[in-house]
Amino acid sequence: QVRYLYLDELALQVLLNAVADFLLLAATARTVGLMPSRARLFLSSLVGTGYYLVYRLASIGLISPGFPWRSLPVLALVGIAMLVIAFAPLSWRRLANLSAAFMLLAVLSAGIATTVAYLLGDPGQPHWTGGGIAFLVAVPTLARSVWESLHRHAWRRLYQIQVTIGLGGKTVELPALLDTGNQLRDPFLDQPVLVSELDPVRPLLPPAIHRVVESLGRGELTAATALAGSELRNRFRLVPFASLGQDRGLLWALRPDWVAVRTSDGIYEHRKCLVAFVPRHLDADGIYQALVPGALLSPAAFCGSPHLSMPSGTIAPGTRAQGGGTSGHASISPA
Repeated sequence: QVRYLYLDELALQVLLNAVADFLLLAATARTVGLMPSRARLFLSSLVGTGYYLVYRLASIGLISPGFPWRSLPVLALVGIAMLVIAFAPLSWRRLANLSAAFMLLAVLSAGIATTVAYLLGDPGQPHWTGGGIAFLVAVPTLARSVWESLHRHAWRRLYQIQVTIGLGGKTVELPALLDTGNQLRDPFLDQPVLVSELDPVRPLLPPAIHRVVESLGRGELTAATALAGSELRNRFRLVPFASLGQDRGLLWALRPDWVAVRTSDGIYEHRKCLVAFVPRHLDADGIYQALVPGALLSPAAFCGSPHLSMPSGTIAPGTRAQGGGTSGHASISPA
């Protein structure tokens, strides 16, 4: 059987392989949060490209045709060698994480490339150049999706907590985000300020007061006169703030009876803090509805195990946000 190897086609495929290996290594680095030098990524990609060239030459009988170049052990050894060159020194655990991310991206991207190659070519002669180009497009796209998925999962485990707000014998429980950049405090009482969406805390407020706070959130300051006849009038404060996209602003805040923050470590209870309201979604996906400052997790406020019950009160869960809106999360601080 006569086999042909066209040098121009081989050169193009070797070049595509080198670029693909470089992108694959860079995507793996991004997925696990590492930043190796480009020189090391380039050197590692040369190893993968050298292996591909040897395999192609062996496929037409020029180099060790009987050697199992495409066997799983050989592929694994080449992949590990590439990872070690790009990311050494490595612990066994980090090598395992890198190998899993590397193989996941490689297999998914190769599957897309193979599909494209067969779609552009014939069943007996796939268009591998087109498949290679598809591989180059698929690698960074998949890497971004995997990175966002992994980091969102990690973020949920590390920073997402539960907040319960009590007022007048009623309580609402909200999914919240631990905002380490939130340093907002009442300038007169020097109390930390938790920021919450307005709609979820509706059960805590009389309908008239809710409408007033909603109007105040839209900037209608004349609505504040309606608080004069309310029993909650002495609980409201104006808190100056600054955040990303807004140098100066004012938030209307309410002093509740208590606030309890539930984390994986335990429950932190505060009776001297404020809850500021925003008439919009804090998270476009509706995953969290409040921003908790780090000051609320002070050791002095620790109550004990996260399995303890919250302070007494009639539970009235808040209306969960349905997502939407255009506001993303931005840390907030004193003006």
